[in-house]
Order: sequence, then structure tokens, then C-alpha cells
Amino acid sequence: MAQTYSNNKPITIKLNKPSIVNSVGLGSCDEDIKIEFGRKEQVTRIIEHEVEVDDPDSSVIAGYNWEPVNSNITTQLNSVCYGNGKYVAVGLSGVVLYSTDGEIWTKATTGRTHTFNWVCYGNGKFVATKGGANSTDLERIAYSTDGINWNYVNIPIGGQTSNTYRSLNKIFFYNNYYVAFTNTSDYNDIMCISSNGINWSFISDRNNFKFTGSDYTIDTYNKLILLVGSRDANGTQNKQYLRMSTDNFNPTNNDNWLSASVSSSGLSNNTQFNNICVSNNNIYLIQLNNNGALLRKNESGTWSNINNSLIGTAQAIIFENGHFIFSSSYGIFTSKDGIDWDKRYITTSTIRDICFNNGIFIAVGNDGTILKSKETIGKKIIIVQEVVVEEIDTIFDTFTFKPLEAGLFLFNKTYSDVNHIILTLGNNKLGRFAFGYAHNIPTSIAKELTFNSTIEPRVTLSGQVIKGLGGYNYKTLSLDSRYKVDEKIMNDIKEGYKQISKGLPFFIDLTNESYKLPFNKLYAIDTNQQNFGFESGVKKYLHSRRWNFKECF
Repeated sequence: MAQTYSNNKPITIKLNKPSIVNSVGLGSCDEDIKIEFGRKEQVTRIIEHEVEVDDPDSSVIAGYNWEPVNSNITTQLNSVCYGNGKYVAVGLSGVVLYSTDGEIWTKATTGRTHTFNWVCYGNGKFVATKGGANSTDLERIAYSTDGINWNYVNIPIGGQTSNTYRSLNKIFFYNNYYVAFTNTSDYNDIMCISSNGINWSFISDRNNFKFTGSDYTIDTYNKLILLVGSRDANGTQNKQYLRMSTDNFNPTNNDNWLSASVSSSGLSNNTQFNNICVSNNNIYLIQLNNNGALLRKNESGTWSNINNSLIGTAQAIIFENGHFIFSSSYGIFTSKDGIDWDKRYITTSTIRDICFNNGIFIAVGNDGTILKSKETIGKKIIIVQEVVVEEIDTIFDTFTFKPLEAGLFLFNKTYSDVNHIILTLGNNKLGRFAFGYAHNIPTSIAKELTFNSTIEPRVTLSGQVIKGLGGYNYKTLSLDSRYKVDEKIMNDIKEGYKQISKGLPFFIDLTNESYKLPFNKLYAIDTNQQNFGFESGVKKYLHSRRWNFKECF
């Protein structure tokens, strides 16, 4: 690669590809020139990055932190569930709210003004229980496929009088059945069964089990459906609950329902239960209208009272996401084991129901209260080490010399895989220079060396104008390479022909001919290079050439 040195600073020459270099051609200079040889080398180093990652130690699971959500209403909400991509909450005065994220809630137009008691989702429908307007109003079920548009079903509940308007209270969906319950004690048709939410049938006698004004709920426990109750029809057995095996789940068959008693000290005969939950083979019962009262039945069948830190009239209990969530008129409590409880949210509005879906808890209650709790992922910064393999430019050798005349200078060794060269010169100006691989071509002098003079001014290749003084100006030299140019040299010359054909000079070292010539360096143009042809000889791969050199400056 040839270039002109035009300033006093180091200049870096980038080669097109890793090359072999053994020489430099340049003009004369009376000070040292430093040449540094560089190549690409692979370097392995470790880079450290700061990365933000999840921190389990500082994360807060869903159910621990609760935030109030604006419901835009002040009406009491009784129940909430999730299905078909929506949360649906129901309450007094025919209120139904729906939300896709638990944060932005919209009021549905129900066309009703009487209480919606409870809601569940199953088989593509939201199904809610409701109260009636008067003794002739039999509308007790509302259903919707989207939580927005609602339809209604009349159910002729027995025992209804002008003074007693029968209502359905809790409802749940399990194994393709909707099961709903009434909350009065003076009639028998208190359990309603439906497979589609539209057509309903009744069970009036479940082994003499009768509910007395309490609320009801269900859960799974060792393949059982559990239903909260209070006492039998005759009032002789108190503190009971019902259960059914899920192996042969058919709520329409009275014989499938089995009763069980709650035996615990401190319970009166008229104790009623509001809600039920199971986890790890333990049953948890909430006492209705009792201040934080919670009963637990362990695996051995022993019942015990759990009142640790639970405050307020108990309302709901669920086990989701590895934790118990308990609500009351005081707020929300959580527990890992169902025994030790922690206060999580304090409110003056009773929290009546809780649902869970995909890591999010939603709780609803009095005064239009809606609470949301989701997991908060803690973050921390860690240092990550990355092993990086890079190719960098390195200097692997240096050559320093003083060129007292213009021409080709051979280094004391050959440098391989060179991809860049740094040339440093002092204050002198250096004309054209070039780095490359010099070939040794044996020659013979074809004509007598001539020295020429002129009185005309001349311009050097670097642009310097020299006045003609009629003295020495330039020399010419003709050399023959008779069958001396081998195939490798020939190919290198052909590769550089694009530069040679532009009339660029040759840097020549004539040390091997110095016994015949009064000099050993030459910077010259071959006057025949526009017709740069070679004669092939009889010897294979050998070529001949006459070089007619005219000195340049």
C-alpha cells in the first residue's frame, strides 16, 4: 500500500488483508524513521454488567399488599367471581359490576333493583342468586354469558307467603352442576340443582339436615364437597355440616349427602357456620356473627378454636396461592398454616367475599368496597460476568532505520499476518512510500548507465519544484531479466498491475548489482509499463522482461 506522509504525526496504514511484509520503499530522509508492525490478535476478557433481576427475598406475594380500587358506587357488594376473562361482582339494589383487570370496573344494566346475593361461573355462564320483590315474585336466578347482559329465571320456592319472600343465597358450580341454597328454616325446598343454570330442580330432605339462617359454601377436601350447615330438621343435632364424595358426585341424589358434627368446646347448640375452607387435610369453619371465630379440624379429626389475632365479624375464608385469606368486618388477614394470622388490610367496611385468579385476589364488601392484591416482584442489582473474545490491533515488532537515499529497503526479517503498520517520522517531509513484499529478480545491465541534465525546471512526485541548473538531473537504467521471472513473482506483479499501469514508480534495491553500479537504491518509472508485457521462454513458468527505468524524485 502506497501513501504520502503529510504531517509530523504517526500515520497508520491499514492493509486490505493480513499480508507478508519484508520491505518498504520511500524517499530519502536524514533522520530515523520508526516502523511498527501490527496484527489482529484474539483477546479474552471478562466484562462485568449490572443486571436487574427478581429478588424473592424482597418480593411480596399476592394477598399481602391490598390496594383499594374505585368502584364508582357506594352500594354493598356481596360476592365476586372470575370467568370468561372477566371479574363480576354483585350486590344490593340489583348492582352488577364487571372488570377485565380488577382495576377498572363498569356497571352493568340489570333492569332490577333487588339484591343479588351470590355469583359463580361455570359452563360458560355467570349465574347469580337473587331476592324477590314480593310474595308473587319468583325470580331467583340471573344468568349471563358475558357478565354484561343478564337473563332471569323464575323458581317456585315452596313455603313463600306474603310476609316471607324466599331468597336463594349461596351458589357454587362443580362438575357440571350449579347448586344454590335458600336461607330460611320454615320450608323444605332449600337446595336447588341445575345443569345449565336455567332449568332447576329441588332437594328438600338431606338426611334430616336443615339450614337455619346461616350462609353456605363449599370446597374440595379429599375428594369431598363440603357444605356448611347448622342443625338437623328436628333441632336435636347441632353444629353440623354436609359433605359429598366427588367420586360419584350427583347433588340431585339425596343419599349422596352425608352429615357430620362439629365437636368443639365453647360452641352453643345454636352455633351457625358461615364459610368453609380446606387445605392439607384440615377443615376450617367460620362461625357466623362471631368475632373472628375460626374452627379447625386436623387430620386426626380433632376440632380446635383458632382466635389468634382474628378480629371482626367473620365473613369469608379461602386457601389460594399457598396462603389462607380471611375477611371480616375489620379487614383482611393472611396465614401460611391457618393457625398464626397477620393483619394485612384494615377497613371499616365489611369484606364479604374474595376470589382468586392467575395470581390476583379481588375482595368486595360494604360501601362499594373493592380491593385488589397481586404479587409484587422485588428487584435487586447483581453483577454478571461475561466472557468476551475480541480481535484487537496489537503491535508485535518495530523496525527503525535512516534512509539516506530513495529506494527499496529490506527489513532484517519477514513479517507475517500484518494488518496495519504505523510509521513515525520527525520534522522532515517524506514523499511517497509503500510497504509490501519485495521479490529478488536476477538481472543484467542491458545498456550503459546514463546521467542526464537539463536547464528546465522539474517537479518531484511530492510536488516540489526544482530549478534547472544545467547540472545532474536524473539517471536512466536498462535491465534485462532473461527467463528469470518465475510464476510466483509473475502472479504478484499481475496482482499489482492496476497500480503499476497508472505510472506509479518502482522502489528498487540494486545491492546485488552494486559492483557494476555506483549506487544501490533507485526510485524510478518503467517507461514501458503502459505496455507491461512479458515474454514466455522455452522453460516452463519462466518469463523474460526488459526494464527501462527513469529516475524519479
